[in-house]
Amino acid sequence: MATNTTNQIDDYFSQPEVWENNYKNNEIEAQRIRDTISAIPVDTKSILDAGCGNGLFLNSLSEIDKNRFKRLVGIDSSSAALEQVKVEKLQSGLSHMPFNGREFDLVTCLEVLEHLSTNDYKMALSEIDRISNKYIIITVPNRESLIQGLAICPKCHCCFNPWHHVRTFDKDNLSKLFENFEMRECMGIGPKVKKIKLHPIIKGIFLFGFRPAPPNYTVCPQCLYKKTPQGQAQTPSQKQNSINPQGWAKKTINFIAPKEEKPKWLLAIYSRRPCDEGLPSG
Repeated sequence: MATNTTNQIDDYFSQPEVWENNYKNNEIEAQRIRDTISAIPVDTKSILDAGCGNGLFLNSLSEIDKNRFKRLVGIDSSSAALEQVKVEKLQSGLSHMPFNGREFDLVTCLEVLEHLSTNDYKMALSEIDRISNKYIIITVPNRESLIQGLAICPKCHCCFNPWHHVRTFDKDNLSKLFENFEMRECMGIGPKVKKIKLHPIIKGIFLFGFRPAPPNYTVCPQCLYKKTPQGQAQTPSQKQNSINPQGWAKKTINFIAPKEEKPKWLLAIYSRRPCDEGLPSG
């Protein structure tokens, strides 16, 4: 990943507002956490949450049943996020995690893989494979359209994904993530959402003609522009872009285009392959 892009992502996730505003008292996120907790195998005693963010998952686990797990650990690169984690925690990236081989019964990686650069992505998958003794749980957006998610910077007019997603997942590519683990189940979780289904050419014309401004706190990867909800006046181009998506064109497309209803996220559960169970840790 280029240095500028890396700094831009670090800038975004280092903001306390990102973790406070997007997750607290959010029923949709709470449903995702409940569904993830229910998928934990019964013989799990220790969990590492790789890319734990503000600890929404781990904190929920510790509050629900303090005696079920012997060890809960969160690791994340954002110090702002880790301030809210109430269990054992460590600040680090996922490409080189300071844990022994097979140190945890379960490694979770929730809403993380879609953010990682190509190099970090491959190394993180290898590290998760190395550290887990029994199980892995992954959650990702369900067949996300990266084109439909694009926003435009009102300052430099760069198009980018406001949540810094760089890849999309379906059941097929989830099944091939890990060398020493096999996927035992993949399910849709969270609320069902309706997505417009358009021909790629029509989609491109429409999406690039009616592109919204980025949401609050998102950092532009090109000029590092950041919109904050207070104390910042909109530029004329920003006002125009924020109005266009609500215009007649988008309403017409929403009315006539076919729609697909699908769960918001995919959750995949993996088990270590039987032929690998007898190998020593390290």
